[in-house]
This record gives sequence, structure tokens and C-alpha cells, in this order.
Amino acid sequence: MMRAATVAVIASVALARPVGAVSPPRAPASTPAATAAPAAVADRFLEQYAATNRLSLGQPRGIQVTPGGDAVLFVRSGPRSFVHDLWTYDVATGRERVLLTAEAILRGAEETLTVEERARRERTRSASRGIAEFRLSEDGRRILVPLTGRLFVIERETGKSVELEGERGAPIDPQWSPDGRHVAVVRDGDLRVIDVASRAERRLTTGGCDTVSHGLAEFVAQEEMGRQTGYWWSPDGARIAYETVNTGGVEELHIQDPAHPERAPSSFRYPRAGGRNAEVGLEIVDVTGDRRRR
Repeated sequence: MMRAATVAVIASVALARPVGAVSPPRAPASTPAATAAPAAVADRFLEQYAATNRLSLGQPRGIQVTPGGDAVLFVRSGPRSFVHDLWTYDVATGRERVLLTAEAILRGAEETLTVEERARRERTRSASRGIAEFRLSEDGRRILVPLTGRLFVIERETGKSVELEGERGAPIDPQWSPDGRHVAVVRDGDLRVIDVASRAERRLTTGGCDTVSHGLAEFVAQEEMGRQTGYWWSPDGARIAYETVNTGGVEELHIQDPAHPERAPSSFRYPRAGGRNAEVGLEIVDVTGDRRRR
């Protein structure tokens, strides 16, 4: 009886299969079909890794807490965008929102980076555009934003912006005075101070040129020590200590752009190992510009 049942099952399976059909051979585990999936995953990861700037886009940067502790300010881009906006996080409600964009400040004008700003962003390994940095005043009411070679003061509560127009030269490393009455900045290698109320700019040093600067950190400090500033306000806001740099004896290198061979090569001073470094000093100047001392 058992044998008859077994024969019946085998017969039904055989009749269900078309005549001449054979069982498909098993694919070896090492066939290309088995390895195609991991290769596709690797390609997708590399594409995402590049498109997100090593998975760093979208992360909050430059985080600053307001003096009253009511809000947290930071810059952030989209997950696949290099354009940064200024965001605010409300501590009481737990909500975050875009506080300011470069497009709103410039009112639709195209953003352009100066040669000095591009060099500074290379030092900090920053490829961002838009609002790449900002400075919050001591009282937390105003925000200082350098953008496309210009300088803006933003009221945090209202979003109203005022441009601090100065003499020629891009504003480098702008900083609030402790009392919030002035903004210091370096233009064309010289340290200057701006009265925020009147927007009048006063030049505190002279002699800035291609090889001499006042208030800027030298290459070694920026690249090897992570120090991006070259001047410091006194606690009372009456004086500024600043770094003097002379790179006249540093070797000058020239780099040609292979994508644009018709352009003149870029020249810069680079202190190679075994060569001469920049001559660095420290001086102090009153905000009035009347007194300077080493």
C-alpha cells in the first residue's frame, strides 16, 4: 500500500512537468550574479560619500548659545548642498528654523568669494557657500555676517540687516568689541575699527602690502596650529593686541591651473621645511589710533 502511494505522487509530479523539461542547474556561489549586488552597494556608497562631502553636509556647525540661554545659533546646509544658512533653535519650544540666508541678505545678488576669503576657507578645509560663519554680539542681540566681500549687522529678533560699508578691501576676520560698540576687521593687510552706530571706519595701522600684514595669523599658525585670528580685543574694548607679519624673506612659489593654462600662475609665500619663516611680532594699539606700542 505504501509503495503504491509513493508511485502515485511521483507520477503526478512527472505529469505536471512539460515533456522534455529539465531542472535548471544550480548557479555556483561565485557567479557574477552573486557578486553584482555588493558591487552596486559599493557604487552607491561612493556616490553618496562624494555627494554629501564625506557624509558631513547637513551637520550643524559654528554652534553658539545666546547669553540668556534662550536660543542656539548654528549654520547648516541641506543633505546634498554646500550652501549654508543660519539656523536658530528655540530652547523653550524645542523647534528650529532658518533665521537667515545669504540670498535674503544679498537680495538675490550672486555670491562671489574674494581671493582672501577663498584662501581662508582653504586653510579651514571649508567648501561651503552662503553663510559660512557669523559672530554673535556679547548681548546676543546682533549678528555679524561677512558675505561676498561685504559686512552685515543683523538684528536677531527682527532680521533687519545693515551693511557696514568701509574702504576698499575685503573684510577679513571681523570681530565684535566686548561692549558691542565697535567691530574690528582687517582690510588690505591693515587693522581697522568700525563704529557700529555711525558706521565710520578708522584705520589703526599702516603699511599693509603683499608681504606685510597687521592683525592676520601667519600661514604656520593657520595651517599647523589651527589659529585663524591674528588680533585680540582687551576686556574693556579700549585696545587691541595684534600680530605683525612680514613674509618678505619667505620663499615664493607659483602654481599654474592646468584647467586654465592661459591664466597667469598664482603666487604665494610658503615656508617650506629648511627655508625661512615669516617674521612675527606683537603690538598693541588704542581703538582711537592715537597710541601704539610693541
